Amino acid sequence: MAGSTVVVDVQACIGCGACVEDCFPGTMHLNADGVAECLVPCLECGHCVAVCPQDAVRIEGLDMSEVEPCDGAALDPARALHAIKARRSIRQFQNRPLSDDVVHAMLEAGRYTPTARNLQGTSFTIIQREMPEFRELLWREMPNVVRTIEAEVPAYARKFEGFIQAYEAGKDNLLFNAPAFVVISTENMWDAGLAAANMEIVAAAHGAGVLHSGYMKRILSASPALRDWLGLGDAPVACCMLAGYPSVAYRRTAPRKPGKFVAR
Repeated sequence: MAGSTVVVDVQACIGCGACVEDCFPGTMHLNADGVAECLVPCLECGHCVAVCPQDAVRIEGLDMSEVEPCDGAALDPARALHAIKARRSIRQFQNRPLSDDVVHAMLEAGRYTPTARNLQGTSFTIIQREMPEFRELLWREMPNVVRTIEAEVPAYARKFEGFIQAYEAGKDNLLFNAPAFVVISTENMWDAGLAAANMEIVAAAHGAGVLHSGYMKRILSASPALRDWLGLGDAPVACCMLAGYPSVAYRRTAPRKPGKFVAR
């Protein structure tokens, strides 16, 4: 069908209209023969693929072998909420790398996170094997970073000077002893935040943890050398995370301030 990447198997389609009803842009419709079709370019959100009871829809150019069946709610509600309450920002890591399975699961969680207008323009960079080289370059570049930040926000630069002083005294308060460093790049900060949250949840499910680092995001924005080493190009740095297996066990959730809720 000209102009569309959505293809409907006319032999399998039963004309139930489920895909038409669930198509927010309105590009799906039933033709004169009662068969679903899409004649114009669409968002490729995949709702038609997901909702079809006959598995009659595919999207050309995408790997349909990745499609998995859904059997209702995949998570126990109480356990899911408890996991969110129990998460901690990790600053003490075990001296071992993340397994390939954990890295793959985190990246897949980021890739499958919804994006605005389904652009799927988020990029993910994870440094683990070359973490020693990155750590060395980071601290070599920090004086240049401080000078750049000082020219823009003098008061803020003092915080980064403090990081250098602590490092010279033997304490790394930026990368800590994390075995992995993750950068999420995208024009849309909402997309990055959602992806980071999903990646953290999956990491925690594998017994790992993360630390979201606004300081590292600011450092990368101020250092062309670090960005070049990471291969980021001109992509905006939206989120940075340290990742690894915690070396400390948290035995209970932490209390929070009362919620500020409005329900009407």
